[in-house]
Amino acid sequence: MIQFDYTIETLLNTLPDFIAFKDGEGRWILANPVALEVFHLTNVDYVGKRDSELGTHVPFMMEALRHCEATDEAVWRQGETVRGKESIPQPDGRVRIFDTIKIPTFYPDGRRKVLIVVGRDITDFVHSRKDLEQSRQRYQSLYHDNPNPTFSVDLSGRITTVNAKMETLLGYTANELVGRTTSFLVGDEDVSRCEEFFRETLLGNRHVVEIGVVTKSGRQIQLEVHGVPMIVDGEVVGIYGVAQDVSDRTRAEQIIYHLAFYDPLTGLANRAMLTNRISDAIADLGAGHALAVLFIDLDHFKSLNDTRGHSMGDLLLKRVAQRLQACVPASGTICRLGGDEFIVLLPRLKEACEAITVAKRILDTFSEPWDLGGECVYITGSIGIAMGTDNTVDAEQLIRNADMAMYDAKDKGKNTYRLFDSSLSEKLQRKVELETALRQALAQDMFTVCYQPQFDMATRRIIGAEALLRWNHPRGVYPTNELIQVAEETGLIVPIGLWVLRTVCRQAKQWREAGHHPLRIYVNVSPRQFIDNRFVHHVQQILAETGMDGHALGLEITEGVIMRDVHYAQETLQALRDMGMKIDIDDFGTGYSSLAYLKRFPIDRIKIDQSFIRDVTNNEADLAIVKTIISLAHNFQIPAIAEGVETATQFQLLKQHGCDEAQGYFLGRPANSEDFNTHLGTAH
Repeated sequence: MIQFDYTIETLLNTLPDFIAFKDGEGRWILANPVALEVFHLTNVDYVGKRDSELGTHVPFMMEALRHCEATDEAVWRQGETVRGKESIPQPDGRVRIFDTIKIPTFYPDGRRKVLIVVGRDITDFVHSRKDLEQSRQRYQSLYHDNPNPTFSVDLSGRITTVNAKMETLLGYTANELVGRTTSFLVGDEDVSRCEEFFRETLLGNRHVVEIGVVTKSGRQIQLEVHGVPMIVDGEVVGIYGVAQDVSDRTRAEQIIYHLAFYDPLTGLANRAMLTNRISDAIADLGAGHALAVLFIDLDHFKSLNDTRGHSMGDLLLKRVAQRLQACVPASGTICRLGGDEFIVLLPRLKEACEAITVAKRILDTFSEPWDLGGECVYITGSIGIAMGTDNTVDAEQLIRNADMAMYDAKDKGKNTYRLFDSSLSEKLQRKVELETALRQALAQDMFTVCYQPQFDMATRRIIGAEALLRWNHPRGVYPTNELIQVAEETGLIVPIGLWVLRTVCRQAKQWREAGHHPLRIYVNVSPRQFIDNRFVHHVQQILAETGMDGHALGLEITEGVIMRDVHYAQETLQALRDMGMKIDIDDFGTGYSSLAYLKRFPIDRIKIDQSFIRDVTNNEADLAIVKTIISLAHNFQIPAIAEGVETATQFQLLKQHGCDEAQGYFLGRPANSEDFNTHLGTAH
C-alpha cells in the first residue's frame, strides 16, 4: 500500500477542501477530515474499502457512493484529469454540491497507481446562482413580459427603461423615450400631480395617479399609473411604474356622472345635484340669511305635447332652460326636475323679496312668445316659492313646500307666483284623503295587476313580463304615477307592494299549473319597500305562503335606492338572489351610479330608462347614452333591456347596437292576466 509522510498528512488536514486518495481498485487509502465529514465516514474504518462497501455503514449515502465509484472508473478509463460535480446527500434530506477534480496517476508500465479526488463545497454558490437566475426570470416576466405598459425612471425623472407594451401604447420606441424626462408626455394641467406622484413614491410610498398623456400621434389618453420605489442596496434609485390605459373608463365615468347629476335634454342640474346643493346651502346658512327654492311648472305644457308632439315639447324645454339661465344669478342653481318642472335654488338671501324679484323676472321672460323652429307659441309658467332658514329641516321638505306653493299658483289662475305658508295645509289634507282612499282600495281589493311582456331582441320570443299596478277607482283608472307618489310618501307603498308580489306569485303558479312554460315575472320594488329591513323576510313569507319558487321572479330596483346604503343593499340583494330571484337596475341613467360601486352589487340586468329611448332614433345625445349603457352592461357581462320601445325603428336601432332585450307598446301592451295568456304560447 502507498505510504504518505507526516508532512503531507499535516497539509491535507489543514485544507478546506476534501481530498481522498484511492488505489487502482477503488479502495480508499487516505482522506482528510473534511472528506470524512462530507462522506460521513468519521467513525468508520474506511482504509482498504471500496465506495460500495462503505455504503453499508451509511445507507443514506449508498446511492451517492455507488455513483462516485462509477465516475471514478470512468476517469481511470479516460486516463486524464476530469472536472465535474458531485451531489452528496445529508441525513436531514438536504444535498450538498461539490465541484470535484479527479486526477488519475499511473506507474511507468501503465498500471493504475493512485486516484486523487479533490472537492470544494459550492452549495451556496449554486443556490445563489439559481436564486439569481430565478430573480432574473421573475424580472423578465414582471417587467419586459408584463401585459401592462411598464417603465422605470431615475431620481432626476429621466426614463431609464420601457417595455414593449409601453412602446405600443405611446407610439414611441425605447430609444426615443430613454433618457428623456416624463414631462414631455404629460399635459400642463397634470404636471403638479405628476410631480407629487414622483415625490411620494421616492419617499418609499406606493402611489397611484391618474394623468393625461399625449402619444406620439398626438392622441390624448388617460393613464392610471401605479408607482413603487426602485431600491438597490437599500437605497431608492428611481421608480418602477405600471400604467393602464383608462381612457374608456374615464369617458364612461364622465358620462355616468353626467347621467347622475345632469338632465340629458337641457344640460341643467337634475334632482340629485339639486338636493346636494340645497343641503349644502342649508348647512352654509348663517344668522340673518335665508335661501329660496322656486318650483316652476309650465302652464298647458301637456296640451303642447299632445297637439304638436314630443319633439316640439322637448325643444320648448330647451328654450326654457336658456331663458332661466338668463334670469338666475350666477350663485343660483337651475334644475330640471322632470317633465315640465324646473327648480331654481337661490342661496344666501337677505329677504324674501329677492326671490320674488327673480320669480317676476322669470314670469316676464316666459310671457314673451317662444320661437320653436319657426313656429311661435305662448306658454307661461306657475311658480311656487319656499323660503329656508337655518331651522329648515332638509332639502326634500323645502322642495315639497315649493311644490305645494306652485300648485297654489296654478289654482290662482296660473302665470303667477305664490309663497308657501301654512294655509297650504289644505293640499296636505287632500293627500290625507287620497291616502285613506288607497287604504280602502287595498282592503277592498280594488287593485289589479297587468303584465307587459318582455322579449329577446334576437328571437322576438317572450322571455318574461313586468307586473304593473292598476287602481280601478270609482272615477276610472287612477293615474299610476300619482298613486305611487302618494303611496311612497305615506308608507302605503309597502303593503301595496307586498300585495302586488303576492298576486304575481299566485298568478305565476296558476300559469305553471295550467301547463304553461315557466315565465319570469318582474316586480317593481319601491325605495320605501327596499329600505324596510323586513323586506327580505316578507318576500320569504310570500313565497312560502303561495308555494312559489323564487326562480320564477325578478325584482326591479332603481339605481338611486341601492346607493343610499351600499352595505345594506349588497346584503339585501344577495339574500334575494339566494332565493333564486333575478335583480334588475331600473331606470338606469336617471339617478346616481358609481362604476366602482355598481360592479359590487349582484345585478343580473340593466334596464335603460324610456326617457332615453323616446328620441333615440333622432337624438345623438340619447343614442350615445343608450350605447354607453349597453356597453357598460356587457362589460359587467349582463344583458341590457330597453323599456318604452314604441316603434319598429327604435327596435331595429337598439338591436343594431347590441341591446339584448326590450319591452314596449311596439312589442306588447300591458294586459290583465286573462288577456296575457295569449303571450304565454310564445314563451320560451
